[in-house]
Amino acid sequence: MAHFLELPDDILFVILSSLSPEDLLSVQQTCRGMHVLGSADHVWHALQIDLPLDLQSADSGSGTSSHPAALIRQSTIRALRLDQNWHKPKESRIKLTRIPHTDIVDQIQLVGKEHVLTLSRSGNLATFLTLWRTRVAIFSVARIEIPNASKFSASLEDGKLVVASLSSDHYGKGSLRLYDLALDDAEESCQFEEVFCQSLSEPGNAFFDVHVVGRTAISGIAALNGSICYKLLLVDVDSRKFDYFDMPSEGVQSVRFKLYRDFIFMGAIEGARTLTFLQYDVRAMGPCQAPIPIRKHEVCDLSRDSPLTYEYHISTEPTVHGTKYFPVAVQHTPDSANRRAITIYKIPLLPKRATETVQLGPTLWMTRDSTTDVFCLGETGFRAVWLERWWDADEFHFAKAALGPEGPSNDKRVVQPLWPAHLGLPFEPHACHAIYFEEATGRICFSLHTEEVYLMEF
Repeated sequence: MAHFLELPDDILFVILSSLSPEDLLSVQQTCRGMHVLGSADHVWHALQIDLPLDLQSADSGSGTSSHPAALIRQSTIRALRLDQNWHKPKESRIKLTRIPHTDIVDQIQLVGKEHVLTLSRSGNLATFLTLWRTRVAIFSVARIEIPNASKFSASLEDGKLVVASLSSDHYGKGSLRLYDLALDDAEESCQFEEVFCQSLSEPGNAFFDVHVVGRTAISGIAALNGSICYKLLLVDVDSRKFDYFDMPSEGVQSVRFKLYRDFIFMGAIEGARTLTFLQYDVRAMGPCQAPIPIRKHEVCDLSRDSPLTYEYHISTEPTVHGTKYFPVAVQHTPDSANRRAITIYKIPLLPKRATETVQLGPTLWMTRDSTTDVFCLGETGFRAVWLERWWDADEFHFAKAALGPEGPSNDKRVVQPLWPAHLGLPFEPHACHAIYFEEATGRICFSLHTEEVYLMEF
C-alpha cells in the first residue's frame, strides 16, 4: 500500500474514479490517505454510478456534477442499501404506514421526505387536494376543495411546493390552477395559495395532461374541431407568464407530454404503428413562435402488434433528480405466441453524438395469462412496480422489477413479488385504486377503494 500511495495524485485520482461505487467506498476504509483522496469532488463527479440517487439536479442530464462529494457519497450509500433490499426475494425489513384518509383517493404523490399529497373525492363528489405529514405523527397540514379536479402534478424545490391541478366547472369548461405552498417543518399547518388560473374559453377544448418541474408547469390541450388538434400551455410560475403552442397533430394518437428542466417531450403513436417522441428545448420556445423539435426519437415499431394489445408508460415522478435518459415502458405482444411483454427503452436527454439513438433495454415477459392494471416506471427506468391480474386464477398480485444496466450476467435484473407472501398485506391487492412509486428512495404509496392509504418503505 505504501508504494501505491507514492504514485502521483493525478494517477491515483484516475484509478479511484474508474472504480465502482462499492469498491471506492471499500478503498476509502483502508487508510486515512485513501479516505482523503477518495473524498475529492472530481473523483465522485467522474464516478460511474448506475443507481438512482436521491439528489436534485439543477439541469437536465447534469447528473451529480452540481453536488459536493460528501453529499454524493451519502446518497450513494443509501442507494446501495436500497438496491440490496430491493433484490432480496424475502425481504422482511419493510415498513408499512397507514395514512388515516376519509375519502377515496384518485391520485397520490410523495413530496419530499416528509409529505404526501392526495387528490380525493368525498361521498358528495366534492374533490379535495390534501397535504399530509408522514414523519413521527401523521396528520393533514393543508386541504383545499377544487371543484371537479381530475389530475394534479407537484414539485418541491428549496422548501417551496408548486401544485398544478386540472379541474372543470359545471359547464365542463376546463381550468389549470397553480398553487404555492411554503413547507416549514416547524409549522403544523399551511395554506394552498392560488397564484395562477387559466381557463379554456373555446368550446370543445379540454386539458388532458399536466406536469410541474421546479417553477415551470405545462399542460396538454386537445381541441376537438372535427379532428383532434393538440396544443401545449407553458407557464412560468414566478412571473405568471404563459404561452400556447400548436403541436403536431396529424396522424397521431395516444399523445402524452413529459417535462424536464430544459426539455419537453411529446410522445405519440404515429400512423397507429410507430411510437415516437419529439424533443423540444424549453429555452427556445418563445411567444408567437411555432415550436421546432430539436430531435425526433423513433422508439419502436408496433406493426406486428394488434392496436388493442400495446400501450406505453412514462414515469409520473417529477424529473428533479439527475438522469441522462428519459425511460419509456412499452407493453406489447411481440411474438406469434401472443405472450405479453414489457420492454424498456431509454431516450438520451443530451446525446454525445448526433447518431446516438434510443437504447433498447430489457424485456420482461409475462409468464402466464396476465395483464397489468397499474404500472409505475421509475424516473430513470432502473426500477418499476405494478399490479397485475392473473386471469387464469382471477387473482391480483403486486410485482417489482430491478432493471439494471447491461452486464454479462444481468444479475441486476430481477422480477419478484413486491411483498413476501409469508408476511401478508393488511389489504387485498384487488382493492388497490392507485399507486405512486418514488424510485430513488424505494417508497411506494397505495390508495384503496376502501378510502385507505398506505405508505411502504424499503
